Amino acid sequence: RNMLLLVCGDGPITSDVRAFSQDNPDAVRYLGQLSRAEYLATLGAADIGVVITNGEVSSPSFPSKSLDYWASGLPILAAVESSTDFGEIIEKEKIGRACDVGDTSSLVHLMIEMTKSGHEIERARPIAREYLRKKHAVSTVAELITK
Repeated sequence: RNMLLLVCGDGPITSDVRAFSQDNPDAVRYLGQLSRAEYLATLGAADIGVVITNGEVSSPSFPSKSLDYWASGLPILAAVESSTDFGEIIEKEKIGRACDVGDTSSLVHLMIEMTKSGHEIERARPIAREYLRKKHAVSTVAELITK
């Protein structure tokens, strides 16, 4: 299977991403800032959601974009800091694969593995949606907070 990485948004490395996508249009497409509707439509056409966190933070993070990914039925490929349990969660729940942020060779390996066959992606789609419904529904979160 061929891969095309779609990059959405704007941030401190936007000019680098834009330049790289112009030099490598068959591998990366930079879409820039999208409206919410455009973003969700883009996710609906995707196979995998990619999360890469900042490895220089000392406290664990939770990538909020994962909620949109799961709502869209996307398994997640995550490169995350060692202080978070996010990678362990997605692997345990079978809704993604993870490696340490900065471990480029593992990230590339996992990306290739996840895209080799559509089986892992298709198997993860309903699991991702169900995980979001069970673990991140407003009623579930409210109950956890008020205990």
